[in-house]
Amino acid sequence: MNLPISLNPKTRDLVESFIKNPTNSLLLSGELGVGKFSVARLIATGMLQVDLNYIGPKLEVIDFSTITKGLDKIRDLNKDINFKTKDQIQKIFIFDNFDTISLEAYNGFLKTLEEPPTGIFFLLISSAKANLPTTIISRVKHISVIKPNKAEFIDLLVKKYPLMSLEVIEKTYLLHSGLPARIIKALDENDTEDNSIVDLAKTFLSSDGQNRLMIINDIYKDKPKTLLFLKMIQNMASVAISNNSKSSTWLKIYKSSRAASLYLEQNAQNRLVLINFVNDLI
Repeated sequence: MNLPISLNPKTRDLVESFIKNPTNSLLLSGELGVGKFSVARLIATGMLQVDLNYIGPKLEVIDFSTITKGLDKIRDLNKDINFKTKDQIQKIFIFDNFDTISLEAYNGFLKTLEEPPTGIFFLLISSAKANLPTTIISRVKHISVIKPNKAEFIDLLVKKYPLMSLEVIEKTYLLHSGLPARIIKALDENDTEDNSIVDLAKTFLSSDGQNRLMIINDIYKDKPKTLLFLKMIQNMASVAISNNSKSSTWLKIYKSSRAASLYLEQNAQNRLVLINFVNDLI
């Protein structure tokens, strides 16, 4: 089975096995940020044989950390579930942060676990398995989600974020201890910034001298943004040179942007470096 997200081999084997032969209730446990929710969606959509991004009536996600009265929610669910389903997958519930509900709510859910309705499946997500009562744990199948293989996961990230350097991806990986959810959140934020810088660099290159000065006047106070801006221009020039597009002009842009980046990295004054950069291109 070709699973579309990066999983540790041990976790992958358990996930594949469960999708092929599911029980009515599964507990997914693991440290915060390890990707339990992504695994739950992978299992649910695999069982339903739909796209990973499926949103529809056969899959419902309930985040108990956002519900103040978990017992009331459990009671409502017990009432709403149709016990007269056919012998097929009718609906899958993902209970996120299942370890945050009260003991009374757990007890209210026990009857459903003990007498599962045909065609109804529950995927329970917990970052604190120790908080769950043994009465729940004893009634569900369990998969402990662990971090994916580093090399495989970084390879997936490189493909997912083509504008981002391998150095940034690896630093983000280390900073967030190899935890997929935290890493992807951080990289998504960087990716949004990267795309805005790409647009800014394109605007800069298509503008005249006066507009270029206005652009650098807006960014020079933010050194990381300024460095990224110059490196984006450098990358664009490099691509243009390799495509033989007005190579002398692009070579000048490449050399000037590279020199400006080096000056900034040596702690030169941002605004002065950028003004000189603009003047070099005239």
